[in-house]
Amino acid sequence: MKNFLSITAAWYLTVSIAIGIVVPMVLTLVNANDVIKIGVSLFIVNVIFSIIIGVIIGRNDHSLIFNFFFPVIFAIGVLCHLFQSTTIFFAIIYLCLSLLTWGISKK
Repeated sequence: MKNFLSITAAWYLTVSIAIGIVVPMVLTLVNANDVIKIGVSLFIVNVIFSIIIGVIIGRNDHSLIFNFFFPVIFAIGVLCHLFQSTTIFFAIIYLCLSLLTWGISKK
């Protein structure tokens, strides 16, 4: 539990909120059309972030629970109507990507 309540956990949580909730809100505020919003957020930023976060967690031997922060926050953002409800399935894809890269990058 001590590892979970650390500065590292706060960093992962903060960056996950920024990527999972703030980026879609910014794209909505600048009136980006759906193609740009979905293309940039779902397929570029979130996929790259999931891969990077899995590598960082694996290489630094951090707790596996940190891999779940981003997909859960993304799912909460979808439930708050930042995206269409069908995009909730992307949370599973992001979790799988981060777990795969976590496993590949373990020391």
